[in-house]
Amino acid sequence: MVQRSGGRSFPQTYTWGETTAHILNPESGLVNPETNDVSVVVLQEHGNNRFLFPGDIDSTIEATVVARGTLVAAEILKVAHHGSQYSSSDLFLSAVQPKDAIISVGDN
Repeated sequence: MVQRSGGRSFPQTYTWGETTAHILNPESGLVNPETNDVSVVVLQEHGNNRFLFPGDIDSTIEATVVARGTLVAAEILKVAHHGSQYSSSDLFLSAVQPKDAIISVGDN
C-alpha cells in the first residue's frame, strides 16, 4: 500500500514499506514550462541509503530545488541531463555530496 503525505521539507512524499520517495520537482501551477524544467526529481530513501534522480533538469532548476531548502543530500546521484554542460552545477553537487554517480548516455 502506498501512503502519501505532504510536509515542509518535501512537496510530496510516498511510502512503500521500507522505501520512501520524496518528489522534489516540479512545483504545481506552472504555466507553459520548458519540458526539462518539469522533470520529476525524486529523492528515494531505502534503509540507510539515499538515491537522487534529478531527471533532465538543468542548473537553473537545480538552483531552484536547492533554494527551497529541500534536503537533496544522497549517497547515489543519477547525473541529470545525461551529464551535459547544463546540469550538475557546483552548487547542486555541493548540496547533494554524492559518494557515487551514475550517468546515462547514448551513442552521441
